[in-house]
Amino acid sequence: MKAVLHKSRFAAILSFAALWLIAALALVSACSGREDSGADEPEKYVITAEVSDDYEITVADEAAEGEAVTFTVNVTNPDKYLCGATYNDIALSSENNTFSFYMPDKEVTLTAVLAGREEVLVAGPSDFVQFNSANSRNLTRDSGVVSLRLDISFDRIFNLSCQASSSDQSIIPDSAITITDYRPEGSISEVEAVIVQIDTSAVSQGIAWLEIDVRDSNASTIGGTIVVRIIVT
Repeated sequence: MKAVLHKSRFAAILSFAALWLIAALALVSACSGREDSGADEPEKYVITAEVSDDYEITVADEAAEGEAVTFTVNVTNPDKYLCGATYNDIALSSENNTFSFYMPDKEVTLTAVLAGREEVLVAGPSDFVQFNSANSRNLTRDSGVVSLRLDISFDRIFNLSCQASSSDQSIIPDSAITITDYRPEGSISEVEAVIVQIDTSAVSQGIAWLEIDVRDSNASTIGGTIVVRIIVT
């Protein structure tokens, strides 16, 4: 009878020990799984965008090593333009003000590179094209069509190729600009000036820079680009 009792107790002890061992193994496995999960999580590094009154950078807050990072730069100062950008002083090239790089194994700082705009009122060989001094650089919205005159210094210019573009399409859209030749009275061929007309019903308040390229259609090397700052009120 005692032998049977001892065997029963021994079996119970073995059963308890087996259950304890299974529970311990399960706990170790769970802990190991959590550790493995943490090990698979790549370390991320902080991305800092330099703060400036002249521009704004839009980018993620952090990225892992080797991850592709893309950011955009919006220039807020109308008198400057974007030349490029850097991360940790490494130069980047852009496409439509968008930049990309691969995250290194450390934090990075992003900086935009700007340059100041400058007016060019006389351009081309022998001062080929000149911004007439009587022109006003100030426009008032809804004041009709405003004309700017660019004088041609060369004689016997019969055909011109002209293009105009605005630095800020929200202020002066290119669609608001038209260009015509001016030929003196009595002349049916020679061009004396270029007239740039701006429809003020299509503009908005602010500052925009106009680039007006004027060239001899028969000799493209003869020409120049006028750059002028326009204020719209």
